[in-house]
Amino acid sequence: MVTRRSIEGFVEGWVRHVVARPRLWLAAVATLSLLLGIVAARDLAINTDSSDMIDPHETFRVVGERVKRLFPLVKDQILVVLTGDNPDRLDALAADLVAPPQAARIDVFSDIFAPSVDPFFLSEALLLMKRDRLDDLITRLGQGAPLLQDLVEKPDLATFFDNLSRAGKAEEHGVKLGIVARLYDEVARVLDETAAGRDAVLSWQRLFAFDDDAAGPAQRVIAIKPRLDFGSLTPAKEAITAVREAVAALPADETAGVQIGITGDPVLRTEELASVANGMEVSAALSLLLVAILLALGIRSPSGVCASLVALILSLSATAGFAALAVGTLNLVSIAFTVLMIGLGIDFAIHLLLHLEERLGPADTPARVWPMAARHVARGLLLAAVTTSAAFFAFSPTRFVGMAQLGVISGTGVLIALVVTLVVVPALTTIWRPRIRARRALPHRARLIYALERASPWTVLVTLAVVALAAMRLGDVRFDADPMNLRDPAAPSVRAFRALVAHGEDSPYRLDYVGEDLAAVRRFAAAVKPLAEVKEVISLDSFLPADQDARMADIDFLAGDLWFLDGVDPASWRAGHGPAPAAEVAAALAKLGRAAREMENEDPAVRRAADRLAAAVAAVLAHVKDGEDGELLVRLDHAVFAHYPDVLRRLKAMLAPQPLTLETLPDRIKRRYLAPTGEALAQVVPAVDASEPQARARFVRAVLAVEPAIAGSAYAVLRAGEVVAEAMIEATLLAFLLATILVAAVLRRLWAVVMVMLPLAFAGVLTLGAGVWLDIPFNFANVIVLPLMIGMGVDAAIHLVARARDLDHAESVFDTSTPRAILFSALTTMASFGTLILSRHRGTASMGELLLIALTLTLLATLIVLPAMLELRKRWLLRAGAAAARDGD
Repeated sequence: MVTRRSIEGFVEGWVRHVVARPRLWLAAVATLSLLLGIVAARDLAINTDSSDMIDPHETFRVVGERVKRLFPLVKDQILVVLTGDNPDRLDALAADLVAPPQAARIDVFSDIFAPSVDPFFLSEALLLMKRDRLDDLITRLGQGAPLLQDLVEKPDLATFFDNLSRAGKAEEHGVKLGIVARLYDEVARVLDETAAGRDAVLSWQRLFAFDDDAAGPAQRVIAIKPRLDFGSLTPAKEAITAVREAVAALPADETAGVQIGITGDPVLRTEELASVANGMEVSAALSLLLVAILLALGIRSPSGVCASLVALILSLSATAGFAALAVGTLNLVSIAFTVLMIGLGIDFAIHLLLHLEERLGPADTPARVWPMAARHVARGLLLAAVTTSAAFFAFSPTRFVGMAQLGVISGTGVLIALVVTLVVVPALTTIWRPRIRARRALPHRARLIYALERASPWTVLVTLAVVALAAMRLGDVRFDADPMNLRDPAAPSVRAFRALVAHGEDSPYRLDYVGEDLAAVRRFAAAVKPLAEVKEVISLDSFLPADQDARMADIDFLAGDLWFLDGVDPASWRAGHGPAPAAEVAAALAKLGRAAREMENEDPAVRRAADRLAAAVAAVLAHVKDGEDGELLVRLDHAVFAHYPDVLRRLKAMLAPQPLTLETLPDRIKRRYLAPTGEALAQVVPAVDASEPQARARFVRAVLAVEPAIAGSAYAVLRAGEVVAEAMIEATLLAFLLATILVAAVLRRLWAVVMVMLPLAFAGVLTLGAGVWLDIPFNFANVIVLPLMIGMGVDAAIHLVARARDLDHAESVFDTSTPRAILFSALTTMASFGTLILSRHRGTASMGELLLIALTLTLLATLIVLPAMLELRKRWLLRAGAAAARDGD
């Protein structure tokens, strides 16, 4: 068994060898650390995929990897999200984005899929449309046929406004035209904005309810499959750049009023990598600066500060090299090791140098004093290093790979930092003797210590009361495993993702099921479709409607109403289009205004639309009378007819569908849902708002009850939260157990173990309570806080209890350098970890927030609660001794 004397003797002998040949030892450690740093710079990579931080044997990971392998077109897509009030404009922009030269960029794109302008979906739209929407659209198009026919024959504003006035009259005479309210609202909007000098374009799709989002913003999504360069830190960079260039090249007048976002996993990861990496770089630089300032204040010796910083930098370099060799690729949790090591690695130097200062007299040399100074602090340093390392290694057995990886890197890094510090700090201070300045005692120091001793009972009682209050809130501790809630909310890709989720129809929170064949997918779909939490199941059968014959008959009937489209060539329509004479347009507008004002209708929506239209017409006519008719009517003509040829083209395509069979489906559709080897894919769309945690959990569990072998982002988020929660509890308990065993093995006194571990348990409960009170949920990044707090908290308590045990008087500890070393160690660690709060990555920032809270509470527990407990123990011993003496008398 390792004894106290053997530990102290080993460290003393080690340091004695170092100070005997300081330059040789320094050169050896520096060379090895720098070589490892070169390995890190060359080989260390970063993976921002949060799902990869979970055990790959989890069901959702296994099924998810199968989906990626069999159906690569539906995963790792760049999504261009177009949002705006005018679906016609969105489709025109989508067509521009998928046309050459973008479509020809096979060097960076392997597939471009834009359903709203895809020829297949245009021609088969009525066959694929939901039955209720199909019936409604056929009715509306039939009602609008006279307007469309007149505009084909005489395409001008006068014809357009004259038809609108007649539509109102038809309503007035009892002919119910469901499109009147929509017509009047849309035309009123265009008139108002055009009269005000703003850009306005009529949406023909909104007029006839082509679009699902008639009551709100429309949205179009283009899915682009990038070619990934896995030799790069950002594999999708070239594809993302190409997409952004294509978006930037769109004409400004066409993008007015349209929000264009670029998102999808490759974009989110690229921006997250930049956010995390930049945040870590800033945090690391600021941490070093703050640590240097605190070292200057605490050590007040240029050589001591220099030795500490050199030891820290070499420790970081060596640890990074170890990370490159051991794991190769960092994740969003393990990347924090750099900042963590700055805060933790400096502690050893602080304790060493302050013990040296305590023993170094004016006539002494560091080479002579260092061995005994190191011997005196050896037990505390070694035990602190081992307990902190053990706390990190407690992460390793968990199924949370991100935490396990950080545990291996940082656990080893702490031991590396101890070894490097025990060489570099004695060696450099031997070469460059530190200048020790006398310290002045704090004024009223004795009175302060006496006051703290007197308040010890109250300190312990108040602590117990606050801990009890915090314990009552432990049931409210929550875990947020949604990676979207960790990312920078201001990042463009995150804003685009939020727009996608808000739209609902294109919600990315779906579930994936892979069947061995189409029959298996059909059985799965039949089982989950009746669930209240399921909106629809998308599979290959979604493109093969069962009632095709009935739909074809309905489409033939509609084609009869729109017979006049047969001879129309949308491409040459504009050649026959010319502005009507201003007088005709003004007369038609006046007629429309009268019709709107005089309309009598029981439907409030129609009445409101008519009133709005009457006011808009009056405003335009006022401009015309003021002599502004020329420029205004030209802009109005453009606003009304800008997308009219597009609607003609869309209508002609819709009226000529082809029967759909598995054999006739385009390959670009089949490849998304049917693998070459026969496996089929089904995607389950939620009927609830799956971005809300409780609704998402209901959705996932309802489907899981039917089929446990599923994947998809909704299940990944739910299961990842469970894994993270289990990992944190497991690592915390294991770290506490290991720390207790190690403390007991070295201190070997029950009271000392209790004194070390009990305040730490208090700080842990208070940290959990603070997270609830401040609404800081646990997530992928900050779950390391509690196990880490145990490792760091034990360090300070060990130094204090070990020194108190040696001195046998609790208050005597404050006459030594130990409390000052603990304070400055805590301050440097808090300063280092606190810089994480500045990160724009919310996961990293929350890690910094909780670590700062935990360290503050640990410091208070160590420097206030622990001495109070030691004081109460001393009083109890004195009373027990006095009682024993009386009994002996």
